[in-house]
Order: sequence, then structure tokens, then C-alpha cells
Amino acid sequence: MIDVLRFLAARAIPGLEEVAGPVYRRSLEVGHGATVVEIAADGIRADGPEALARCRRLLDLDADTAAIDAHLGRDPLLAPLVRQRPGLRVPRAVDGFELAVRAILGQQVTLAAARRIGARLVALYGRPLAEPSGAVTHLFPTAAALADADWRALGVPRGRAGAIR
Repeated sequence: MIDVLRFLAARAIPGLEEVAGPVYRRSLEVGHGATVVEIAADGIRADGPEALARCRRLLDLDADTAAIDAHLGRDPLLAPLVRQRPGLRVPRAVDGFELAVRAILGQQVTLAAARRIGARLVALYGRPLAEPSGAVTHLFPTAAALADADWRALGVPRGRAGAIR
């Protein structure tokens, strides 16, 4: 869990998510409205099945790690690595749209620069939470909100802005 927290902390967009000690916290828009979820070594605190499912997706908890290890373990270069870290999971994202936007924003920039752009994007176009939780204050922007975003002001090149639009 410590490796996953480090991974998430390095990519956490201020306002949207945070790692505070042993807890990862982030906002989500779910069917019943906005919620903040918390993930720690002792479990996931999520309001309802949709929020829980999105946390499971983020953490790759539904992967068949035995099948993955068996397949990758047949490769002579990967086999020693699989033996060192069996059951390794790959953190992902809570939804495909957010993943795509973050991937595009992060192209050809440092991780720190991608976080700064993400923070500006969230602050300007994400919906503020009625009840912030720690440093989590906004939801990730919707596709509709980003369709009219001022990408130049965000410092996003035209090609990347067009890809997101």
C-alpha cells in the first residue's frame, strides 16, 4: 500500500486529491452527487457502491493477478521481476475521461508541471464541493466544462487543447 500511496501522492492534483499521512483522499461525482472517498491500508471509505467501484478501479483491485503473473512469468526478462513482486497491481484512474485529460495534460512536461496545470484546471473548471474535506475542495471538471475552457490561459498547447475538446 505504501508504494501505491507514493504513486498517488506524486500525481495528486491539488484541490482534487491529497495524500495526508497514510490516507489518500479525493472527490468524486457519483449518481447521488459529490462525495469524498478515503483509501488507507485498513480499507476504503466510500459513500455507496458506485464510489467503491471507482476506488476499486483506481487501485486495480479486480485484476486477476494470478493469471497476470502466470502470463508475464513465462517471459524470460519479466519472470525474475514477477517473482520479486507477485500480485503487483497497476494504479489507474477513477474514470476514462479523467484519465484521458490527465494523460494529455501530462505529455512532454514534468510530473510537477502536469500537477500545476491540473490544479489550475480543477480550480477554474471543477465544481467546488459544498463540504470540502482537508485539501480536497473541487470535483474534476466535466467534459462540458472543458469544452469551453480557456486553454491558452492554462498554458496548454493548441494541439493538446484540441485533443481534449
